[in-house]
Amino acid sequence: RNKGELRSEIAHIMSVLSEPTPKDIVLDPFAGHGTLPLERAQSFPFLKIIAIEKDESLVSSLKQKRRQSRMLKK
Repeated sequence: RNKGELRSEIAHIMSVLSEPTPKDIVLDPFAGHGTLPLERAQSFPFLKIIAIEKDESLVSSLKQKRRQSRMLKK
């Protein structure tokens, strides 16, 4: 885990509390390390997820994590 990165357990609880449905459009305007959108995508239904981050290194890291999570699901 990186400094300032949200724990996946907390992201999971936050997602549960949002009462997810397959029609949800999820917006994370300050995605940071991407824990919330990744947890939502991996464990809960959604229509669309939009993650925004201005730090290019964090964006690159999030894209890599997304690719890895897709490979693990297959």
